[in-house]
Amino acid sequence: MINCPKCGADNLLNAIFCRTCGEKLNLDELKPTEVGPSEEDKKRLAQQRLMNQIGGGIIAVILAVVLGGILIPPGGKLKGAEPSADAMAKFEAGKCKPKAEPAEEGGKKGDKKGDKKGDKKGGKKKKEVIPDVDLTFTNEEATNIANKTMGLLGGTIGEGNMVANNVSVNFLASGNVKIILSCTAYKFAPVNYVVEWKPNLTGRGALTLEDVNPKMGLLPMPVKQAADFVKQQFSALSGKCGEMGEVRKNLKSVKVEEGRLSITCGK
Repeated sequence: MINCPKCGADNLLNAIFCRTCGEKLNLDELKPTEVGPSEEDKKRLAQQRLMNQIGGGIIAVILAVVLGGILIPPGGKLKGAEPSADAMAKFEAGKCKPKAEPAEEGGKKGDKKGDKKGDKKGGKKKKEVIPDVDLTFTNEEATNIANKTMGLLGGTIGEGNMVANNVSVNFLASGNVKIILSCTAYKFAPVNYVVEWKPNLTGRGALTLEDVNPKMGLLPMPVKQAADFVKQQFSALSGKCGEMGEVRKNLKSVKVEEGRLSITCGK
């Protein structure tokens, strides 16, 4: 912009006459200070730069919050380790594998191989006896068993840009089970998917888990597609662990308390 030497109005640099007073503009007579942005333009440019700086700062804060929320591990995360012998013994007991009692002896008049009053093999075999078992697991025991049975101790599951490397199990006072699935995205970025499951047992082995409050790190995931993705990841992991399915189909009662899971298994 250039200023008219007569009325001071702003004009375009290529203007020949002043748009306000009609005075002819001779660029040769104009001083260098007269060619350039006006005071109004300078104020407008300064305001624009300030708004850009403020906008950039807000975006930087939002990105920092989002990245921090995704990358910072959520509270209660446990690292899987080799489960204790006692924990594995309880886990095996939950499978309710049949135990046959000793066979009855043959009849008094029968020999070792039995006779008409005895069994051909010397006696009749009693039916399999499978008593109900009451079991209790702590957060640490459940976490360690989950990682071992899913093959995550010293290993990973998954291919491509998202690989699972740890599962953390926490039993809450609300009666829900908090699961944290730790993954590595693009081979370098740690990501933690969090979901609470509300267990509901309607009959032997008929266990359903309602998804509650899914998150990515510390950030909520209100989008249904995102929550479904977390559920699919857990289902994929569970599907690789047939041993957990053996225990699940025998469940007769489930009770979740803070730091502890109590179950009854039986045929």
